[in-house]
Amino acid sequence: MKSSPLYLAVATLGFLSMGFPGCEESQYIQNWVNKASKLRETMEDQIPSKPYQTAQHETFKNYFAELNQLALALQKDSRFRDRFSAAASKSDMGAICRKVFTPRSRWDQLMRNCTKNRFFLCAEEVRAYPDLVGGLRGALKPSLQSRFDEAQDCKNAL
Repeated sequence: MKSSPLYLAVATLGFLSMGFPGCEESQYIQNWVNKASKLRETMEDQIPSKPYQTAQHETFKNYFAELNQLALALQKDSRFRDRFSAAASKSDMGAICRKVFTPRSRWDQLMRNCTKNRFFLCAEEVRAYPDLVGGLRGALKPSLQSRFDEAQDCKNAL
């Protein structure tokens, strides 16, 4: 049987991808952390700009919806949850929380600014933030939950 260069390239790529599944997951999580961090920074920059206009509301929704999507994915897919936990176990939990989560004090300020005459004017994802953080924490394996609980930046988000 002749070995064509295309066949060898495909076989090599297939072999390499089977050998590095953890790298892909770690890279996925790192990419997600970077994306969430940018969304958080943009969102936090908008908190003092009240009354909130459409652009601010969109910024808030983008950040909190991103957290919600990850929480739902972790809740629904046990394989993804296991891979996420495996990749997170190799990371500094405090650094991840610092990048991804807004401190509770900033969220409290946002909640005050989102409420006018007892009406809540922001997206429901904003109000659900403590549940989202708790859900993300709960999706971790018990050993990672302990690391989460010990990290000050993680505690500040709850």
